[in-house]
Amino acid sequence: MVTRKYKVKDVDMVLALSTIVENAKLNQPFLQTKRSTFTMEYFNQLQTKIDAVIQQFLGADNAKLLRDSTALLYASQAIALTLASEMKLQIELDFEASKTEMLNNLGFTAFWPRAVKKDQEALVNLLYRFKTNMTPALKATMVANGTIEADIDALLAKADELHVSNTTQETNKANRPINTKAEVDAYNIIYNKVMAVTRLANRFYKGDETHQKLFSFSKISKTINASPKKANPTPVV
Repeated sequence: MVTRKYKVKDVDMVLALSTIVENAKLNQPFLQTKRSTFTMEYFNQLQTKIDAVIQQFLGADNAKLLRDSTALLYASQAIALTLASEMKLQIELDFEASKTEMLNNLGFTAFWPRAVKKDQEALVNLLYRFKTNMTPALKATMVANGTIEADIDALLAKADELHVSNTTQETNKANRPINTKAEVDAYNIIYNKVMAVTRLANRFYKGDETHQKLFSFSKISKTINASPKKANPTPVV
């Protein structure tokens, strides 16, 4: 029996590797100054190998579909977090006397601490709580105090949008129940190749935590794995 060299799900592993390679491509000019073989062609070929593993073993008809659905989910999540953060601050500043009740009523108290850490389930729950309890009267009051109505509407729309994006990603992440030795070998080989890039990149960016995070398999895979298998569109009360 072949042992995997990673401790996350196969699909989360290849998605994390793909993200790392894309980050490497964005920082390729610097990386090549530290290692001559780190050309754009090298990273493109590495991405092609990852896509080939996805196509062959994860049952996806198109590796790009899987990566695109994940990218769409993250983009939607990032926008939602930005809007929610701005909304939360405006509530705190505009409604000092009633902010505690408002933040609780709109889901921030229960879900924001986890949502801001990229917990997708918490973010979905926050958005649905916000959508459920944003009455016309409350919305009018917030707008009267300076909050842009279009921003409130955009955050309201994110509840359904994020749920759909999450569902699409999870559908595309469907994995086969049986793994063969050849499959695990292929996973381990591509994992080793990208891990070599991460180790070198982290050394090259020593002292630069911002860039090192772009090449952290544990952080990236944890973010990917935070997406729930079944997002619950019903707000938690």
